[in-house]
Amino acid sequence: MKNGAFVFEAGIRRPVISLGPYLRESLSSRHFMDVSLMTEKDATRCKWVGYGIIKGVTNPTESLSVLALSKSLVRGLHADLISGFENVDSGMECYSPNHKKGFGNFVRWVFFADPKKEKDFFGIDFSLSERPTAGVACSLISASRVIKTVLLHGVPPDTECVLLDPTMCEPEYLTSVRSTLGFNTLHHWAEKAERLFKPDGAYCPRCGLETRRKKISFCSRCGCKPELFWK
Repeated sequence: MKNGAFVFEAGIRRPVISLGPYLRESLSSRHFMDVSLMTEKDATRCKWVGYGIIKGVTNPTESLSVLALSKSLVRGLHADLISGFENVDSGMECYSPNHKKGFGNFVRWVFFADPKKEKDFFGIDFSLSERPTAGVACSLISASRVIKTVLLHGVPPDTECVLLDPTMCEPEYLTSVRSTLGFNTLHHWAEKAERLFKPDGAYCPRCGLETRRKKISFCSRCGCKPELFWK
């Protein structure tokens, strides 16, 4: 299968020139973020309640993206998107904490379409504590590589990118980190990430904090060794 963008519909994955024309399909399909499924606290701080939601996955290593054109947002839909690719677990096994291959190099994401067409959001599943094969971005540098790939596959650069926890919200500390770094739109991420997180830079490529001004070999906040990201 050639590298590039694909849509998944009725169990069939087919190549497309760009994901762009399909990203707002959630509105016509009436797949919306449902406030009734959220806690009151999450619903209050969630910016995309009432937005259309469509799911996708991206493998930056192979330059692959797959977008789901589904009649329903069934549980495990992300697993269907990676089915048939190499180095991934089949079915729901890819979600298991004890998975063998998991999602491989694929990272899960969603696109929140604004019914008013004012501001869309691109949400990446993110966690500093998960395994790299869990289908989430485990560092800011890995999130930026997902972003660079989806830009090539037609996601609009002016879309705001957010980092989602399991509640489908962005934790306040990550919003703060993004604000400090100037990581707002996909364009901002693509433009700044590799420069800020370079091997001899002051910013940790994992947690994004400026913890390496003294050029120490590890991040004083999250403990990672940045040199491992460029081996």
